[in-house]
Amino acid sequence: MIEIDSLIHRQLEASQMFANNFKNMYSSELREVRFDGFSYTLQMNPARIQSATADITKKPDANRCFLCSGNLIEGQFAEDYTVAFLIAVNPFPLAENHITIISKLHEPQGIIKIVDSFVKMADDMPDYAVFYNGPKCGASAPFHLHFQALKADALPVYNQIESLKTKAIQCSIYSGALIHKIDDGTRRFVLIETDNAFQAQYYIERVLHEVNRIYNTTEPEVNVGIVLRDGYYTITIFPREKHRPEEYFRTENRILCSPGYADLAGLIPVCLRENFYSITPDDITSIMNQVCISQEKFEKLNI
Repeated sequence: MIEIDSLIHRQLEASQMFANNFKNMYSSELREVRFDGFSYTLQMNPARIQSATADITKKPDANRCFLCSGNLIEGQFAEDYTVAFLIAVNPFPLAENHITIISKLHEPQGIIKIVDSFVKMADDMPDYAVFYNGPKCGASAPFHLHFQALKADALPVYNQIESLKTKAIQCSIYSGALIHKIDDGTRRFVLIETDNAFQAQYYIERVLHEVNRIYNTTEPEVNVGIVLRDGYYTITIFPREKHRPEEYFRTENRILCSPGYADLAGLIPVCLRENFYSITPDDITSIMNQVCISQEKFEKLNI
């Protein structure tokens, strides 16, 4: 188990900027937007504007990449986690104990070949949501492989699982695993539940290969999260149709959003105060329906 509390404490002691950002996160305004049996939480978080507006077309080399160990932002430090990964405190936190798990190699985002490492991260961080954002799925640094983690209770989807199961369009029961295809009217995603790490890896890989088949890709554009809690893995996989919705590009009534895993899991950081008060259930439905896999493709996804 990783001593995340200690890491956070030492980083906040070492950097006033980190301390201020965490203080602002904890005191941020929240607004709940309810739907039938589930909800989203809007979080007023101006610091996330850098992520929301990141230019993902830029591909800096290792000399300029802010996730490479020699180029971390001022005051940030990273510690060894495994042979392949470092661990660091996220400078722009979304929730309690938000950390970033960073590849020691300067390589692009990609999950399909390292699902075993992904599951192991959940093993090492029980009660944390470990998550991955694909290169065109809200990742602000698609040029350098990384994962993130934060306390799972901060993400509404994990507190609404039983209600969301009632919105499944398909349920498959296998030895050691239960898999749902869920369409709640806003999002379309796959839910996997199992008490076995090998089953978790197998069915994540199975779904990712299915996404590749549907989209004719070799590396799927997805947002994936996993939580190990009370001996059970809960995995949510959101195949993506597009990076940003049309609302992002409007000149009038613009909604500044580049949905990543946290947004799809129900915690939506809002950078602009006017958006925080004006976003409606219809806006959320529109945004999520655009960025998530289409209904037609979702029906073809075999689980």
